[in-house]
Amino acid sequence: MSGVEVSGVQVSGIELSGGTEVSGGTEVSGGTEVSGGIEVSGGIEVSGGIEVSGGVEGSGVEVRRALESEALRVQRRYALEVVEAFGLCPFAEKARTSGASRETVVLERAPTVASILPIVRRLGEDTSIEVAFVIFPRWGIDRPGLSSFVQTLRGAHQSEPGGLVMTMEGFHPLADARTETAGSIVPFLRRTPDPVIQLTRLSVLDRVRQSSGGTKKFVDPASVDIAALLAAPADRSLHERISEANHRTVLREGVARIEAVMTDIRRDRDAAYARLAQSDDDEHEDPRS
Repeated sequence: MSGVEVSGVQVSGIELSGGTEVSGGTEVSGGTEVSGGIEVSGGIEVSGGIEVSGGVEGSGVEVRRALESEALRVQRRYALEVVEAFGLCPFAEKARTSGASRETVVLERAPTVASILPIVRRLGEDTSIEVAFVIFPRWGIDRPGLSSFVQTLRGAHQSEPGGLVMTMEGFHPLADARTETAGSIVPFLRRTPDPVIQLTRLSVLDRVRQSSGGTKKFVDPASVDIAALLAAPADRSLHERISEANHRTVLREGVARIEAVMTDIRRDRDAAYARLAQSDDDEHEDPRS
């Protein structure tokens, strides 16, 4: 569809290109491709796996794309400045530097298992992906709610043909630092700037378990804790060994030092999202809400 004005209607499953003007409260969804110099304005809702490219104009689309970019940026700060800097994961850096990790930003305010399961499926089908992060910058869910959602999503994924391909854990920005035990410190170390679901390929975890015999394939040689982790007795689970290594790291480095980094990243996130909210003149909506 080109050279026409589309307004006040639902547009889905078609290609809009070649100077089309889309305005007046139109909803664009359902796999529609929007490209080729389209003017998009007047409170358009763009959702449902839309590809938006080729010089699209319009503050609503631009703010969403900017929000996605900022969500990725602050999540990467967490990955680099917290996870990798403090050696919290034995395969995070290798997955990142080898191109085996992926990040997906979901801008839904109230995602459902039905809307997220296809993302999990797609990531699982791409065998080059070992670790993936599904990021939710607009989802105001609390930590218990995210945990429950992940449990339901995991069950739905496991019931699909092929069974469990990607394990998953919820990361949430609100968690106290409790250092009593190795298990109690886990939520604190998962304090991402936004709610996140981490997906890890089950076969990768199996390889890490097998590497406990001494190979350093997934280990930073400079990290004493991770080296000790992989040398630990095989009768303890990988999760337990990672948790114990991270507990030692927190006690050695101090909660205050780690929390200061997390707080700075969260402030960075809040400031960036607030700037986007101020720039969204057409829709007058806070992209965080």
